[in-house]
Amino acid sequence: MKRALELLAALAVLSAAACRDPAAVNGTAVLVRVQLSGLSADQLRYAGLDGATLVFGPELRPAVPQGALPTESTVRVLLDDALGGHTLAVVVEALEKGAVVGSNRAEVQVQRGLEREVGVVVSSPSSCGSCLGCCSGSACVTSLSPGACGAGGVACSVCDSAGADLCGVDGRCHCGLGPLCNAAVGGDRCEAGQCRCGTGPSCGAGLECLAGACQCTPSSCAGCCEGGVCRTGDAATACGVGGAACLDCGGSACTGGRCQSAACNATSCPDGCCAGATCRAGSSSSECGDGGAACVNCGAGVCSAGACSGGCGPGTCPSGCCSGGVCLPGNAAAACGAGGGLCAGCGSGACDAGVCVGGCGPQSCASGCCAGGACQTGDQRGVCGRGGSTCTDCGAGSCDAGACVGAACSPASCPDGCCRNNTCVAGTTASACGTGGAACSACSNGFTCDGGACVPQCTAASCAGCCKPSGACTPCDPLRSDGCGSGGTCKCGSGAQCAAGQRCVSGNCR
Repeated sequence: MKRALELLAALAVLSAAACRDPAAVNGTAVLVRVQLSGLSADQLRYAGLDGATLVFGPELRPAVPQGALPTESTVRVLLDDALGGHTLAVVVEALEKGAVVGSNRAEVQVQRGLEREVGVVVSSPSSCGSCLGCCSGSACVTSLSPGACGAGGVACSVCDSAGADLCGVDGRCHCGLGPLCNAAVGGDRCEAGQCRCGTGPSCGAGLECLAGACQCTPSSCAGCCEGGVCRTGDAATACGVGGAACLDCGGSACTGGRCQSAACNATSCPDGCCAGATCRAGSSSSECGDGGAACVNCGAGVCSAGACSGGCGPGTCPSGCCSGGVCLPGNAAAACGAGGGLCAGCGSGACDAGVCVGGCGPQSCASGCCAGGACQTGDQRGVCGRGGSTCTDCGAGSCDAGACVGAACSPASCPDGCCRNNTCVAGTTASACGTGGAACSACSNGFTCDGGACVPQCTAASCAGCCKPSGACTPCDPLRSDGCGSGGTCKCGSGAQCAAGQRCVSGNCR
């Protein structure tokens, strides 16, 4: 009898499912049907707005262009039940090689527990007429907002809420007074009008923002990486190219980013990689390598058997560019580049063979500065500059005639320390290490700060000499010294280490 009841219950469930409203199968949702009219596109970008609040997107489909799209496309968006009864504006943008070629929007009322269908016809903005703002289908939008941004009759765009908080009078998405916050300007999010990387400020020159932290990688640094800072790579104490770790040439010359005779090399470090004059294990994603070569930061990839795999860089993305650790084709105006370097935004220009043309530069932006491939006025604190140069964030200072003045931290204002949150600090601690006005670095575990550089922590086992108060090692000649001073200096008896040619015998130099 019990078994019969179970069967009857099962039949009841099946019967109920068969009679269920098909619109309720997916719960609270919107089915967006898009029709392209008179234009060609290789991607569609979807977004949903509840008033001024972004409730989904912007989301690209497909994520990577794979050729021309069909004239009709469908996408289903699952929504929170709390949106039941709300009227959403569904915005669809058509993109061709990264540039918006058309957009339109349509409204749909969400019903809790049911799927509602909405159709959006996307056509060229030419039907908008002489519009000072942007075109959404045939409608001219002049009240610019992050949900409808553009100027001069171009198709309206939806700003990515992660990187922008307003639409400027130039019709471009901005983070505060600065440009759109993205990988090209060293950030991953816009917060209170400031571009930031993770919990800190946006990255400086030669660094990229990966996993919420500024990192020196082969994609971001043309010179060499030392303590999280990109160096020019032409000094004998910091020599290198291609974003690999800087090497100490051990007294020899550095020519073209290569040491004539590096202190750490294949002979002294056959099973690891070199950073400075130190041999590393070469097995971590931040210090990867083998055979005494310069260590490499794998970025978003991993280190396997001394070689980087996955992630993005010159080795894994030779014909494209890198954005957030992902290899992109590099042929779009929004993400232009080649050789595994960081993608750049061409602003109003175009991307030709991985190079921005017709966009921002000294000729097209003589009275302003360039940020994210776009020409800025260059007279704002967050985007300051002249002559088509790269815009500078003046931090706590101000911008006067294209030059930062006041409290900004720079090599000129902080020659003996390093810059942290635009403040000059001594640069002598493991949490804020650096010199010459460069960005401060946080030394890794097992390292300390000495002379503005991260060096291995001194221990009796690792140091053939004396440990300084800073934790760094002072090498001592065992023939010319027999002890250590309070400051980590080498001593013979109660005096200094013996001069060259002398020996320390029973506390005396002979």
